[in-house]
Amino acid sequence: MFLVLLDTPKRPAGALDDAVAAFQRGENREQSFQVVVERFFRPIQGFFAKRVRSPEDRLDLTQETFFRAYKSLDGFRGESKLSTWLFRIAYYTYQHYLRTGMLRDDDVSLSPVDDADFDGDERVARSTASGADTGLLRREELRLLSEAIRDLPPKMRQSVTLRVYRDRSYQEIADHMGISIQTVKAHLFQAKQQLRKRLEGYFEDVDF
Repeated sequence: MFLVLLDTPKRPAGALDDAVAAFQRGENREQSFQVVVERFFRPIQGFFAKRVRSPEDRLDLTQETFFRAYKSLDGFRGESKLSTWLFRIAYYTYQHYLRTGMLRDDDVSLSPVDDADFDGDERVARSTASGADTGLLRREELRLLSEAIRDLPPKMRQSVTLRVYRDRSYQEIADHMGISIQTVKAHLFQAKQQLRKRLEGYFEDVDF
């Protein structure tokens, strides 16, 4: 378990970068990593606080995130900000935790991952992760989009399904549904607004 002081020491500018560099050189690895923990423990715990009601589970997830980060920090190359890298680990830790079935449904709050979670950095949906991580994230995005479309009102859902999954024109949708083109456009416009609001933080935009 990582030690986190309630009143963390004020460190000079550049201390975080110095600590990461020292860690990767193998110099006082535990002490160097403690600087990372002190800086990001509260934001990472806040990330889980939005999603998990149990304080014990939040702490476990936070500790697991830093444990994974400790094991992976040698591979961090600064291609994204350290905060982005850490929150990406937190995101995948959370997703893995959900898949294990260790949380009851009423313990989970599915709030989106947004800019605040990244401490001012880019959204998880625009992650620069590569390989398997990118595939996992893409599948998660598609799952969320599918769920969001399924929850639209019936006429909106049918219009979006015909437009997105069957690549139908406005006229073809109108003919299929027995409505005017203007009504089709209205359904699609309203659907866009609802999807953008629900999927904010996962997609830069929703358009069709």
